Amino acid sequence: AVSDALTQTPDTFALTVGGIRAALAAGLGVGVHCVVERPNFAALEGHARFVAELRAGGQGVFHVSYSFPIPYRQRPLYEGAIVPLDELRPHLSSATRLLRDANIEARFLGTSGFPPCAYDDPLSLAPMLPETVRAEMRVDHQLLEPCARCSLHGRCLGVHKAYAKAHGSRGIVPIEQ
Repeated sequence: AVSDALTQTPDTFALTVGGIRAALAAGLGVGVHCVVERPNFAALEGHARFVAELRAGGQGVFHVSYSFPIPYRQRPLYEGAIVPLDELRPHLSSATRLLRDANIEARFLGTSGFPPCAYDDPLSLAPMLPETVRAEMRVDHQLLEPCARCSLHGRCLGVHKAYAKAHGSRGIVPIEQ
């Protein structure tokens, strides 16, 4: 029901799951992408559990990526869909841990994702971060005041500018090494 509401298309979830099962049964490698928004963020652990159990033809999904929502045409609706990091953190962390325990790669960093402080053990993510982030790589991102005190600030993209507009520095936690 949530998938259908988010995509505004009936039967999206059933069709997507059917396609994933068919691809797995055909021996194809399958990755799943989930845009994290207000209507679905609290269900990320359930999503991860469902994906971990989704198997066909003896194989399962090999990676899941969680991403920040792209802008909507209706700006106020979009800003309302952006989840504050402090609310997201426990759900994203739990889902990521569950997937990794099931040997499924979980991705949420990078230009379409979230900063390391969206995870409850951000230092464990340091090996996945680039050694440095150049200013031109932050076209859609920005570092906010708490980021200046973070030990990973030179390696982090920061938050999406839309996040900063919607929530300011709420939920941004400087990481101490």
